[in-house]
Amino acid sequence: MTTTSYVIPRTTGVDWALTSATVAATGVDASVPIDGVNTGAPMTAMSPDALLTYCQMQLGTIDGEIGTQMTSQQLQLRQRSAVEAVQSALEACGSQGPSTAQQMKTCVDAFDKAIGELDKNDPVARQLTEKRDQMTTDYGYSAQSPTPEITETTSEGTFTTPASDGLSLTKPPSGEAWKGTIDSVGNLTNDIRSSAEIGMLKLQDLVSKRQQAVSLVTGIMGKTDQALEDGAKAIGR
Repeated sequence: MTTTSYVIPRTTGVDWALTSATVAATGVDASVPIDGVNTGAPMTAMSPDALLTYCQMQLGTIDGEIGTQMTSQQLQLRQRSAVEAVQSALEACGSQGPSTAQQMKTCVDAFDKAIGELDKNDPVARQLTEKRDQMTTDYGYSAQSPTPEITETTSEGTFTTPASDGLSLTKPPSGEAWKGTIDSVGNLTNDIRSSAEIGMLKLQDLVSKRQQAVSLVTGIMGKTDQALEDGAKAIGR
């Protein structure tokens, strides 16, 4: 019985050399381009088992890239959720922004919560930290340890120092300043959204390539089975 062989020439500029594969003994034209994987050295006269092993390796590479893109999409979803929570907190203070230190504290707390939900080395977490610090500097916000009410009696009389929450806002936002603060955070949200959309297109492309690869392998397997069956019938005659 004749062994089925597959001739797969190296294809310059295309990631998977199955772009011009021909199954010599079965007549299968596997000329469907499959981008996404680098084949390395040229391969010739591959047996069915060797070809299927090779295809399995290439599918594994594509699957790895799909997994990477899916992980990236999940991360960007967390990033976007964190940033949008900050933006909502800032917008809740109105167009003029916080007028008291306590109101500013709610904004700072929103930043802190969002930063804490992301990895410390996350680039979005670093950008949120920078925006929070810029905001507190611009508006003169500071938070010290709270102090209780203190009553002192001296020869001159009794004096009471009121309790303090330790919060201070020396330069409340005015004019269009607060809008600029909100827009700065909103721009970060837009950047994450744009990156996620590009990543989704890449993911869809990888899924399409995988489907092409699976279809090609399925076709080769079917033709191989038919060739073996035909060979067995020829021996029996």
